[in-house]
Amino acid sequence: MKTKRIVLTFFFLPWISPAFSTAQTIDTTAIENITPQQVRAKFDSSQSIALIDVRTPEEFVGPLDHIAGSMLVPLQELGQRIQEIESIQDRPIIVYCRSGNRSRDAVELLAKKGIRAFNMTGGMREWNRLGYPVSRKKPGEEDIMTTMPSQKERH
Repeated sequence: MKTKRIVLTFFFLPWISPAFSTAQTIDTTAIENITPQQVRAKFDSSQSIALIDVRTPEEFVGPLDHIAGSMLVPLQELGQRIQEIESIQDRPIIVYCRSGNRSRDAVELLAKKGIRAFNMTGGMREWNRLGYPVSRKKPGEEDIMTTMPSQKERH
């Protein structure tokens, strides 16, 4: 009977001990976040950055608008447009969406493809709440920022 107990313990050990596990998990702590304030600081310092908006085309020109100079790459198209994104890796890539959820998924997908990118937390909702400039131009039109009143000017 003592022998059976040892065998059973050894038999179940691989399912209990992570050292024996072969399943791969995604380390979500590896996702690098950036705040809208940090993105704005990069603009203010004239640092070259690449902005990718992963919302739908309707959202891109919708009520929240978008950040001038952004490349529209809807999340559902991201996998097919990896080469396009690889071509802009010479500068920091910042990905955003409406609230930061889809952009987090996009950053995770890009990381799996070996592309380093940052998730803008809070997305366009936070960008707009802070009163930062937006663009109302449609994809393909000249994209310049529309100045919005700063937070201080609103109060």
